[in-house]
Amino acid sequence: VYKNLLEMEGCDVSGALNGKDAIEAVKSQKPDFVFLDIRLPDIDGIKVLDEIKNINKETVVVMMTAFATVETAIAAVQKGAFDYLTKPLDLDKILEVFKKAIDHLKDHRTDKKELENLKQEVIVLESKLSHVQDKLISSYENLKGEYQSASKNRSFIGKIFGVYCKYTSW
Repeated sequence: VYKNLLEMEGCDVSGALNGKDAIEAVKSQKPDFVFLDIRLPDIDGIKVLDEIKNINKETVVVMMTAFATVETAIAAVQKGAFDYLTKPLDLDKILEVFKKAIDHLKDHRTDKKELENLKQEVIVLESKLSHVQDKLISSYENLKGEYQSASKNRSFIGKIFGVYCKYTSW
């Protein structure tokens, strides 16, 4: 039922019957979203959550259980679970959590793209700044040389003023 619901939302859905298979599936398929039971036949679901987050911190993991305790809910959230659902699962609740998770992924990916764009802008600005700094140093050295060899008259003051105006008019 849950698989059909998520497929209707446009997801490619696959499943695993135990924790070991779930970890292998996450490694090979790199899913965006995982529903994970706390009680698995071979490994504790919290340990599987930990492994999934080690493989890819961006994977959204929703924990579910029929045996909810405050301790497991806290442990799941501390390990990086996006949400924690109790069984029996309500289809509307699953869809609501899924849509929130998709929004979270979209926001995170947008933030990541914006960060990359900002990093590129910083690189370009650093290059421009370095170029301007080189020009300023060169102009300073030229003016220093002219000052040392020239008399203090109006033409020298005009040159200083011209350089000053040139570099402050950005």
